[in-house]
Amino acid sequence: MQNDELTPAQRELLESRRRLMDEVRTRFDIWMVCYYLWPSDESPYRGDVTSHGFSESEGILADDLRNQIRLWIEAKNLQWSRQLVRLPGTMDFQERIYIGNIHPITLPFGYHATRRSSVDAIFRDGLLASVPERQVSESRLDCEGNIYVVGKLGVPQDAGNREAYSAHWWRDHLSRNNRFNDPDWVILEIDLRQGLENALICKDIWSVSGIVISGVDRIARERIRIVYP
Repeated sequence: MQNDELTPAQRELLESRRRLMDEVRTRFDIWMVCYYLWPSDESPYRGDVTSHGFSESEGILADDLRNQIRLWIEAKNLQWSRQLVRLPGTMDFQERIYIGNIHPITLPFGYHATRRSSVDAIFRDGLLASVPERQVSESRLDCEGNIYVVGKLGVPQDAGNREAYSAHWWRDHLSRNNRFNDPDWVILEIDLRQGLENALICKDIWSVSGIVISGVDRIARERIRIVYP
């Protein structure tokens, strides 16, 4: 999307993100660039997300520095998502940082699809925030520290129907698309009405139905039960 195609609101959003990049450079002595505004071919879901990257002259950033920048940006009530994007016509990947406005929601119950082999640990330790070794997706790099749920349980017939936006669709999808090649998944119901006063619950950048819970290291086992199968 070129600047002359932007609406006044989009132009202001882009300028605000460029000012944010200037602040990053001043505070962290790191150059970040702004590639474009959504919506784009990469995702139709959100119109308030901008795509960024670190200047190639910076080389590979240390994880600690990248995390400092992430926490600083999130403290400004903005959402951060890190992905690897394949460059057109090549087999090479480039790091992209997607920044969007936070869309908080209130949710009494959430539904979380997980591998059956993880259930015993969940009912012993609670549902823990994601870390790389437990992450089921190979394509997303932004899951660390987050717990993912949806607000709708749905029905088993939702399997294969993406537009159902339900936990049953996610269970089916993840059972066929996970780095462990594990087809045996269940759905957990999570009571979100208490015990998460310090958590941020907001819409995911990457899907219509996905909801991100951050700011907590776990959800207590007492607030979790299996609802399917």
